[in-house]
Amino acid sequence: MGGDEPCYVRFLTRRRVEKLRREGIPDAANVRNGRAVGRVPIKETALAEKIRSCVNKRTGKTHTVPEGIDPGFEWNPGEARAKALSKALVERRNRFDLAFPPAPPQGFPVSAAIRSVAKAYAEPVQRAMKAINSVHGTGTLPKIPIRSGNAGDYLGLFAADTRGPVAIRLTGGDHAALTVIHEIGHFLDFAGLPGEGFSSKKPKKKLRQVMKAIRKSSEVKAIKVIVGTDKHYLSSLLSCSPGLTASISSAGAMIRSCFYSSRLLP
Repeated sequence: MGGDEPCYVRFLTRRRVEKLRREGIPDAANVRNGRAVGRVPIKETALAEKIRSCVNKRTGKTHTVPEGIDPGFEWNPGEARAKALSKALVERRNRFDLAFPPAPPQGFPVSAAIRSVAKAYAEPVQRAMKAINSVHGTGTLPKIPIRSGNAGDYLGLFAADTRGPVAIRLTGGDHAALTVIHEIGHFLDFAGLPGEGFSSKKPKKKLRQVMKAIRKSSEVKAIKVIVGTDKHYLSSLLSCSPGLTASISSAGAMIRSCFYSSRLLP
């Protein structure tokens, strides 16, 4: 592939893949009135890669490329750029931490607010809370359990009613620890910030200043590097107030514990 032939990459959730396995995809070989008729099973086995030799006419050097790929298109420039940016970010953050060691977290550990944890999620919850506790503490919070939920359209859910927080529910996913961190962010938004309900929905001046500082932080810049060109996801992360406040807790923990040392990802 190369030249004028377009290529596309789509990111699919596990549930989406399972649905495609059950229902198949539109049959592009059977089109009527501009629409595909019928569906065909998806193919999940990569084609056998055939390698061919090419000679660079300018330099005279010979190199190999996969068959069907034009010379010069056999590498991923975006991946190389992301690695370079990631390395530079880590180096800058390490220099900063050496020059200005972070102050120890103040207040009570956030994990003290966890009343109980479903056995199936004990290990990812432990990793997530260890990461959060290393970033910041909190004041007095109500107790909340972390329970198993029914598989649906969500990986994690923070539930509350007029009396206060009810529970955090988890349904699985590849990175449960990151889901825990995100839902703890909603919990802190609801129970840890001044005001009724989700304080970030109608943030006061000081909270708006905090949000502005977060958007400009090195952690959010690192998240932008990780997310890359997925502008829809990035917009939902940074523009939605509750989602942004959820990342107050997750940003530092995610970057320090996942992006740098991979403690949150298996």
